[in-house]
Amino acid sequence: MDQEEFSQEIRLSSPGDGRFRWMLGGYYYHLDADTRIDDRFVGDAGPLMLAVLGPFQSLISDTEEETDSIAAFGQVDLDITSALTFSFAGRYTHEEKDVTAVDTDPIAGISNPPFVDSLSFDNFTPRLSLDYHLTDENLLYFSAARAVKVGGFNVVTAAGQILPEERSFDPERSWHYELGSKTSWFGGRLTANLNGFLIKWNDQIVRALGQTFAVLNINAGKTTSKGIELEVAARPIPGLDIRGGFAYTDAEYDDFDFTTLLLAGITDTQLAGTQLQYAPSYMANGTVQYRRPLMGEIDIMGRADIAYQSKQNAVQTGDAFTADAILLNLRAGFEMGQHALIFWVDNLTDEESAANGVFITNPGRRFDFAAGAAGLGPATGFEAFGGLALSRAPRSWGVTLRSRF
Repeated sequence: MDQEEFSQEIRLSSPGDGRFRWMLGGYYYHLDADTRIDDRFVGDAGPLMLAVLGPFQSLISDTEEETDSIAAFGQVDLDITSALTFSFAGRYTHEEKDVTAVDTDPIAGISNPPFVDSLSFDNFTPRLSLDYHLTDENLLYFSAARAVKVGGFNVVTAAGQILPEERSFDPERSWHYELGSKTSWFGGRLTANLNGFLIKWNDQIVRALGQTFAVLNINAGKTTSKGIELEVAARPIPGLDIRGGFAYTDAEYDDFDFTTLLLAGITDTQLAGTQLQYAPSYMANGTVQYRRPLMGEIDIMGRADIAYQSKQNAVQTGDAFTADAILLNLRAGFEMGQHALIFWVDNLTDEESAANGVFITNPGRRFDFAAGAAGLGPATGFEAFGGLALSRAPRSWGVTLRSRF
């Protein structure tokens, strides 16, 4: 892949000590990217795949992409009272995308006609917020912001051919609402931040399958994500630092007609109510660290980190999940200025649940099907996609000697 990028941003702002403050700016971005994906079957496998499954099983895909984006943005802040501040920001963006993509079958010696297209997008994304200081140490805030993720092209055909109506996808648009508080207690020895959020998506960009099982970006109709987040930090005594966090997320499709399921004989293609991929319902983390002088300039320290994540969906249809997981890491040792001797254990409980999962094409399974159909091996069914789980690193331990110069 050969890629060149250039970006430039300019900002002009007022002094920051007045009741009314403002900022204006401009942004430019340019991208040139040339990509080659080589997905060939080698040796006798190439002609066999061509004979059984047809052309473009062995594939070389060349893509040239160019993006130009220009934006103007600004923000105003007004202290309505000494405790209440109103802010409004906005950004207007114009973006153009151009693409040329060519697929070649080196075994059959043929190429598809080049796919050449251009798209342009214009969007305005406002944001407003209110901050209210109950005291110098306690803040309440509310914000509402519109976000846009521009559309683009589907050009990667390694898993299957892309039909003309599947070549592009639309922008996704969302509104983000947040209500929360930031508090500090006992002279800063205890801080607690709590917020609730709501995200309403239209045309969310998601990964899905095309009519020939190509992996595509498409637009889901409507999606909602809502939840709460809590962060706490405490320093009850000198040297002891305790931190923790908790998050609950309810993220699911409100309207997503996954019509490709019809190819597998599934007639109920509506995924409304299905949990989003990689969006676990519960996450929590905690850290306890203690450090104190031992002798002279030598400090002794100990640290424990624990993290919990509930099961998460690994496929759009909600049929496969990675399991709940708890990870515990320990650190202890000595530090002296720029030098440290640390004893450590990662994944102390030897957690074995998968870190993540994904469904991908398997060229080996496609070859097995073709070989079976040609009578060169046992008959197997055709597998469009197979599950792949990413395993966690097993329990490990060691000693680290570190010096900084």
